[in-house]
Amino acid sequence: LILLALAVTGLALWPMAPIEGAAGEARGAGRLSSKIKGVKDALKGPSSSGMQFTVQFTEKELNAYFLKRCEQLPFRSVVVATQSGSFEIRVESSINLPFAIPGVNRDYLPGTYYLRGAFSGPNLVPSGMKVGHLPAIGPFREILLARLSLAAEEFVKDEDLKATVREVKIEPGQIEMVFQK
Repeated sequence: LILLALAVTGLALWPMAPIEGAAGEARGAGRLSSKIKGVKDALKGPSSSGMQFTVQFTEKELNAYFLKRCEQLPFRSVVVATQSGSFEIRVESSINLPFAIPGVNRDYLPGTYYLRGAFSGPNLVPSGMKVGHLPAIGPFREILLARLSLAAEEFVKDEDLKATVREVKIEPGQIEMVFQK
């Protein structure tokens, strides 16, 4: 039983390999926020009823945004990579264990979270989730989704904006979103 617990802990702490996403630059972090603000402003107008807005977010913009968000969150890095029809997100963070391990700095115990997914209309459809090399199953999937949503909370917590998303198209190097009031 102890060996099983150690094996599971080892798999969870064993970091996932990095994913390859277009590198974002700190100075470009505001572009994604500006685009979201522009959509919000456009949707507020009384004449916007029924209008559609298509906005493209490049991998560089997404990764720049997440680079900036890492300064405000307990994440070391967040990287997004897009392929035709799907995306991957890898988050590197510290894992706070409820116990001490002699000789191990608890503040620097690395952990990685991984999500592969796609969209069906405006809805996220996760197809693979991991903590380290351990597949996230059962209630751990919801915990992992909640943790990952911290990185994009500017968008995730805005129910009015989410309600206007009609379609999400994922292509290599970009995500295109269609909004309609």
